[in-house]
Amino acid sequence: LWNDWYQLYIEEAKYPRLIVRMEDLVFHAKETTTKICECVGGAMRRDRPFTYVIDSAKADSPGHDKSTGFVQAWIKYAKPMPTQGGLTLSDYEAAKEALDERFMDMFDYHHPPAEASTDR
Repeated sequence: LWNDWYQLYIEEAKYPRLIVRMEDLVFHAKETTTKICECVGGAMRRDRPFTYVIDSAKADSPGHDKSTGFVQAWIKYAKPMPTQGGLTLSDYEAAKEALDERFMDMFDYHHPPAEASTDR
């Protein structure tokens, strides 16, 4: 699904598009927002400082009552990734085989380290 999703946008879409990594919004919100504005022909507001939205943007939407806010997301995603990304060894190896390396490289994604053991 991940490969198909990005293949449609990157290789097959015939219209302008912008793909923004969630990690860039969490860890580099102002810089990423500035680049997005410039990319679409706009500019950041200069009449006031950049404001971080701390609470979840989806908190009052149906089905999103436990959404993560900015600080919680920063804490969650700043932690080192567990061995194998928390997957079983067989699931981890399947993901390494299945995920398209072109897209992994394009988005600067890397597989977490594998378990030293070869037990399955």
